Amino acid sequence: MRPSARRARAVHAVVWTVWITWLVGATSPAGSAAEPASDAAPRASLILGERSLAVGVIGEVIVAVRTPVGHRVLPIVPPPLESAELVSSDTGLDEHPGGGWLQRTHLHVRPLAPGPLRWPALEVRIEAPDGETTRLTLPERDFEVASVMRGIDDDRSPFGFHEPAVQAGSDQRFVSGLLCGLVAGGTGTLGLLALLGLTRGRRAARTRQSSVTDSGANCESSASDAPSFAPARAVLESDPRLAATRAAMALRALASMRFRVDLRASTTEELRRARPGITSDADFADLIQLLERLDALRFPDRPITRDEVARQLDSGEPLVRRWTRAERRDR
Repeated sequence: MRPSARRARAVHAVVWTVWITWLVGATSPAGSAAEPASDAAPRASLILGERSLAVGVIGEVIVAVRTPVGHRVLPIVPPPLESAELVSSDTGLDEHPGGGWLQRTHLHVRPLAPGPLRWPALEVRIEAPDGETTRLTLPERDFEVASVMRGIDDDRSPFGFHEPAVQAGSDQRFVSGLLCGLVAGGTGTLGLLALLGLTRGRRAARTRQSSVTDSGANCESSASDAPSFAPARAVLESDPRLAATRAAMALRALASMRFRVDLRASTTEELRRARPGITSDADFADLIQLLERLDALRFPDRPITRDEVARQLDSGEPLVRRWTRAERRDR
């Protein structure tokens, strides 16, 4: 422990002892016992807690008030502080050994800067049993706030000024090494980005090729399965709406086979705006009209009957047969 710290602790202990002695009221002459003064006049004092104040560390400032029996201390309003902030406060009341009451108001403060902490004058109000108020004014006081960085020569700043001990030419070597590191890091980053771009490009190409292959395979498998209205007619009696849905799905599968484009997920509106190579087909207009009639049965605002769906299936059978024969002939 440094000599200055030991001196500070010694002075703090002496002040604490003197304050306790004065507050107790030990004013009897030497060799005689102290007589309790039950009618002692109100007294107040501002003291520092057991720990000294340090930057950023919550410390304690105590307002101690001694009152006669029957008197009470009105709430103490902490003063505004310039270089500290009030965190919290609490109050305790004890019986004084010399008579009366001793109220301690503990103000918990956090200093924000080292050096002197000016505590403004504080007014303490004491109310007597008859309602009369006594005002005691505690004069302003300076507390010393220590830095928490004991190893630095200048305790008043977070980092003391120390000239770095460098060798001749070390700055040039440092700058050269920094530039080399930046160049190497930039080159490595560019190479990594190029590699990632190449990898993503190859992956996208493989994905497109796989999509085209899967689409062709689906169309070919649809041709071999020979889409027809048979699944729709199988549920026509039990569920006419499901029969209309299956018929629309069969027509889209047949169009996918016919034009070598996957149209199974396309809506009727999307098919109407399909590319010219598709819409120029002679039977394409018949397909769109049939799908529109089936959509009216699939999404109706009224109950539908078996006969309505059966009529649409019968009207679409010639188109299904023509496209199926044409697909088999082309293969």
